[in-house]
Amino acid sequence: MNKTINNKFKLLYLFLYISYGVFFPYANVYYSRLGLDGVKIGFISSISVIVSMVFIPLWGILAGKYSNRRILSILCFFSALSVFLWSHQSIFPLLCLLSVCIYIFKTDLGSICDSLSVEYCNTYKMSFGQLRSYGSFGYIVGSTFIAIIMNKLGYSGPYVFFYILSLLLCCVIITTLPKNESVSKEAIKEDTNTKSILRDKRFLVIVLVTLFTNTTVDTLTTFAGIHITETLHCSDNMIGIATFIMVIPELYVVNKGGAFIKKVGYHRAFIISCISVVSRCLICFLTRNIYVFILAQSLHGVLAISAIVGNIEYLNKIYGGASIARALTLLQTFNMIYQAVLSQTFGFMMKYFGTFNLYLLGTMISVAALMIVLTNKKIFE
Repeated sequence: MNKTINNKFKLLYLFLYISYGVFFPYANVYYSRLGLDGVKIGFISSISVIVSMVFIPLWGILAGKYSNRRILSILCFFSALSVFLWSHQSIFPLLCLLSVCIYIFKTDLGSICDSLSVEYCNTYKMSFGQLRSYGSFGYIVGSTFIAIIMNKLGYSGPYVFFYILSLLLCCVIITTLPKNESVSKEAIKEDTNTKSILRDKRFLVIVLVTLFTNTTVDTLTTFAGIHITETLHCSDNMIGIATFIMVIPELYVVNKGGAFIKKVGYHRAFIISCISVVSRCLICFLTRNIYVFILAQSLHGVLAISAIVGNIEYLNKIYGGASIARALTLLQTFNMIYQAVLSQTFGFMMKYFGTFNLYLLGTMISVAALMIVLTNKKIFE
């Protein structure tokens, strides 16, 4: 039974992140080729994120009422449908509208999947890090192997067919998961309320560090395709290669991250992650060489210690039970607010100052994250 559930979650993460890999690294490149400038691209990202923020608490409430399994399958289906409709548009207002729909259904997919995974890991004694590593592998498959093959056949991303197929397969896998009986009404009664979480300094520190490292890097990654193809004058293949180099170390780190954190502690693990982000952004700002730029992406694996394993395991440690879903939903809400502001800022900077300065700003933001971690040692003990 445990092995079957374990394998199903591995496949769930694999296909969910294949969908991310074949679409999101290439979306802004697609907009650019439609003739949209940096401000319009930033606006699409920002308005999509802003509107989707309204729905994040709703998905969390519905997941608590009707189960993570049911809501996750619904979000997967409508996210696939939204991308299908989006792919048939080229007019700016319609692109905005359908991008909003994509984000409404896509934004909370990862956190609800993580919440569902943590529930089953607690019940069936599975390793969250091992399951989540299949998501990293899926992202590699989507953004690199599928992208390169399709590019060789004369197609350019985003690769809508694979996005839709992957999410529909996720729906099938979710429906085959057995009901987790341990998630009972008694557990829900012990849920920590939202106000208590928001007043918890431990949670607020995790939010700030996550925003200034992982969310900043994720937003930079959406503009990396434009930086590679238009600023460094390279082909689409280099986007896939850069993504491959970025995610490959993550496979190992996510799988072994829990053991590493136990060995060195949360505080040192988060310091190492922050230093990796500072180094990566600084190198990308300074270099004009595509191969140095691509090599710098390998530092993303170190960030995964805190961004993927550390955050979720730390929040599960201090809250656990039904509260972990609420904490992750709140974290995602803050993430969306910050990403909306940062996407618009990056779009403006790209148009008037060039893409190199995006990485300069990323360096300064990640330095702030490092200072927060260094000055809050007790939080992580």
